[in-house]
Amino acid sequence: MARLLSGITLAALSAGVIVWSTPFAFFVFIAVFVTAGLFEYFHMLKSAGEPALPVVGIVAGFAVFSGVSLGGAIGALSFTPLVFIGVMGWATLFHDGASYKTASNTLFGAFYIGLTLSQLVLVRHMADGVMLVLLLAFANTFCDSLAYYTGKTFGKTPLAPTISPKKTVEGFAGGLIGAVLTSVAFAHFFMPGFALGHAVAVGLIAGFAGPMGDLAESSLKRRMGVKDSGSIIPGHGGALDRIDSWLFTAPVFYVYLRFVVGA
Repeated sequence: MARLLSGITLAALSAGVIVWSTPFAFFVFIAVFVTAGLFEYFHMLKSAGEPALPVVGIVAGFAVFSGVSLGGAIGALSFTPLVFIGVMGWATLFHDGASYKTASNTLFGAFYIGLTLSQLVLVRHMADGVMLVLLLAFANTFCDSLAYYTGKTFGKTPLAPTISPKKTVEGFAGGLIGAVLTSVAFAHFFMPGFALGHAVAVGLIAGFAGPMGDLAESSLKRRMGVKDSGSIIPGHGGALDRIDSWLFTAPVFYVYLRFVVGA
């Protein structure tokens, strides 16, 4: 029940922010998840005894997120090399015993969370960006929900047993079908100018990239020896547990819109 209630509350809040917020307010909203995700990531590293620079990493992740979100391609070209040099330089100067591993762990978090979620803000800045973000949100949500319930009801074949034993091929198939049908239905009723083929493609992006993002985070948590990334959301774990699929779907979605749809 806690999972259901918190999920509905978070979904309603997110939908409200997407629909009624200004582009800058949406940037702030996503920035909250970026910051929370970075805190959780570095906390997991600390719990596992992995070397990292938490403060530097959070600043670096937020810098990458802000630079790309507000500056687009120019921001990415400007901030990404500077962040890399800054983190690598700091680790070399002050953590020479394990500088490369320290820098690698730190940079991974900055780009894994900060860079990927910046693509969602770029989508929001596109023409009809509100509806595009909602389209992906619905596809992601129904993919996750239908994968969970399909897997729970019909699941027999493990999808990735060494990473996440409870995930099944049947659940993955249910989530994929749900994502495609949801994307097509949403586009039909709320985005009549959006081509059917593109709607199917968005569903496929959510259906394939979303579960891969989920598995990637599960692999990370297994390596760190934790069940959830945090406990901020009742029944769902941490912020990183809720945005793991977005970390993979948002970049693919943006690239598809930018270079295939021409948005």
